[in-house]
Amino acid sequence: MPAVPCGSKTFKLCADCLKLLQPPNEPLTLEELMLIENEAVWCANMNKWGVVDKRQVGENQYKSIVGFSYGWEWLEDVYAGNDGKIYRKKVE
Repeated sequence: MPAVPCGSKTFKLCADCLKLLQPPNEPLTLEELMLIENEAVWCANMNKWGVVDKRQVGENQYKSIVGFSYGWEWLEDVYAGNDGKIYRKKVE
């Protein structure tokens, strides 16, 4: 087992060590967001969760949207309004 900050030699790790094992919560790029379907994201500047999905806008044409409790908005608009600060997990 790799060395951990708390020095544990068992599988029981402290909370700080568990955080090290999780992938970083970097802001998603617009390109990454456009690949997501039916997945929750944290919109930091809005301080709320949204669900990224697709909406058909023409024959064989789809555009990414973000659904909120009040309705949906185009992904590009939400991305711009959040200064690109959209994450997979809530930012602490």
